[in-house]
Amino acid sequence: MEKHAELRSRLNDLIEALIAEGHYKTGDEAVRAIAELLEEREKKVAALRAAIEEGENSGDWEEFDLEEFIARKKKERVA
Repeated sequence: MEKHAELRSRLNDLIEALIAEGHYKTGDEAVRAIAELLEEREKKVAALRAAIEEGENSGDWEEFDLEEFIARKKKERVA
């Protein structure tokens, strides 16, 4: 229970600060914005996890030399 009380206190302090700074008019607005940011973050994390899994399942990896790749692309641009 102490952890929940600490979290509530921390959130209340954050919300009060956001309102005092003029970012939001009400606690509900601030909470809604916080929730939207968290949802966006979770979507990005899910997309990254999916991309990692897709990469891991895409087959065997090959050595990649970045310097050689850049040099080759520069030559192709000149030609």
